[in-house]
Amino acid sequence: MNVDTKKNGKPNPDTGAEDSAPDRVLLNRVREILQVFGHAVSAVKIYPFDHANVRQFLDDLADKLTLFLEENLELEIGIEEFQFTFLGIPVYEDRQPMKSLPFFFYKDGMQSLIFDKGLDKEELKNLLDVIKTVAQLPPEEGDIVNALWERDFANVRYVAPDEFLESKITAGRSSVESHLKVNREELFSGRIDILPEDRQEMVDSQFLLRAKSPQGAPADGREDLESLETSVQSSLLAEDDLAALETIIQANRRISAEEEFVNVVVEIIYLEDRKDAFAGLFDTLKQSHQELIGRQIFSKALLLIDQLKEMKNIFSRSGSPKADIISDFLKYLVSDEALDELKNSYLKAKESISQEEFFQYISALAPESWKILADLYESGARPDLRGRILNYFQEAGRQDLNGLVSLVLDSRPQLTREIINIVSLSQDKKAVSYLASFLRSAKKQLRLEAVRGLSDQDNSAAQNILLKLLGDEDEEMRMAVAAGLRLQAAPKAVGRIIDIISAKDFHKKSQKEKRALLSCLGRSRTAEACGFLRQLLKKRIVFNRRRLETHLCAVSALEVMGTPDAVRILEEGAKSGNKKIGEACLASLQAVSRKLSDPHPSGERAS
Repeated sequence: MNVDTKKNGKPNPDTGAEDSAPDRVLLNRVREILQVFGHAVSAVKIYPFDHANVRQFLDDLADKLTLFLEENLELEIGIEEFQFTFLGIPVYEDRQPMKSLPFFFYKDGMQSLIFDKGLDKEELKNLLDVIKTVAQLPPEEGDIVNALWERDFANVRYVAPDEFLESKITAGRSSVESHLKVNREELFSGRIDILPEDRQEMVDSQFLLRAKSPQGAPADGREDLESLETSVQSSLLAEDDLAALETIIQANRRISAEEEFVNVVVEIIYLEDRKDAFAGLFDTLKQSHQELIGRQIFSKALLLIDQLKEMKNIFSRSGSPKADIISDFLKYLVSDEALDELKNSYLKAKESISQEEFFQYISALAPESWKILADLYESGARPDLRGRILNYFQEAGRQDLNGLVSLVLDSRPQLTREIINIVSLSQDKKAVSYLASFLRSAKKQLRLEAVRGLSDQDNSAAQNILLKLLGDEDEEMRMAVAAGLRLQAAPKAVGRIIDIISAKDFHKKSQKEKRALLSCLGRSRTAEACGFLRQLLKKRIVFNRRRLETHLCAVSALEVMGTPDAVRILEEGAKSGNKKIGEACLASLQAVSRKLSDPHPSGERAS
């Protein structure tokens, strides 16, 4: 089908004069229409027609085309290999054959595409549907010219060479060639074997070309045929080159629909330069991201984020408002709304999800995204996932302990206990401060975990915090503190413990608490503590059960101390007139003796 083209901006064959140059405003309008056309084609390749993105581009394209055709009756687009032209001037370019829209039409012989007045949204939708259908077919099967010829649109025309159209019309008819035997495997192998006569013809052609060139052949008209043949041979691809080329081609053919989806979204953001359309770019990104997350394609969602970060840097350098749009989108990704969508998507199909891709995506949005892992851990996830989450947090804590601590909540007691343990084992300078902050928890169990964590810190700051807790109103807390105190790291602590034990109401405490405090004193192994315990044992009991408990706890403390001075005090106590005290001292002496003969009793040997 051939159509006449206008002569605007080109030599007029009737007058020989050149018409005035095309109106710049008109060119910009056509350029804008083609950009929207390209976006619409890209969108329909990956979205259904009822998707918001497709509807938006289709409405935009229909509005702009309708207005243009009302004023100009038709829009004729010239088609070159990688360009669309209008009145001979390039207005759209894409040089990537795999996705180039001009190349999509050009490869099948189309020379121009014409839209006529009367074209409505429904016909545009049908045109996009045809393009989508052909684009999804293998290259050797898809043919846009043939598809348009079959649909016979009322207001969409095209130009292709007559002989090309005839070959389409007569396709399928029997001919002599149809009876020839063709080896399809060799035909589509991507390799052409050059026969000797073909090679000679190439050499002869090269000779003729050089003879006609301005520099010409040598004066005698002869050419070194051997050097020409060498030149031709060197221009042919070697086996290694062919293999490399085949690898590249196959890699492009294997690009997944999801990756193509990401590439299209990024392309839309990158190419869109209409300021009135900027407001919709955020929604485009948001919907595209939701599409990927909803289908649990975390690796491609991560690819989208990475490409947007690179694009943001480009736009920032040029001062483009699109840099702010991308920044807003990246902030949205760590909002409660986006993170809830991510968690719900994971829970919906957790059995079939690639854990590796999921954790990589979580890392890209850290530390805000960690709360998803925290919720999964606390909600009773299966053991293997809980183990992986815990390992992840242990590693993450080395890099960002503050982010990890922010996950601590009374509503997450299981994870909080694990985080307290991670903090207590860390070498971070702020570890003591973090552990102290956990003491404000409303849950006593978490406060106890914080006390145990502070007990692992062999420094005066941690021990001084614990000393203050000896006055806590809860007995279990006081006992945990006494069990965890390291008096060697806090010199003033011995005196503090002695003051507590010397108080008049000390005898009223439970036997467990008395034993905890006196054993703490014994672990100090100081002369001050040893002297205090001697004086305590010398005091008369006077038939007071509570005081007897205190004395017996003091005996246990001397056993814990185990120093030569403590042994001598126990030997003195063994001779006590109080039978229970004497028996207790004797038992403690035997226990100390066993420890001295075997410093690592069964079950307590050093690892």
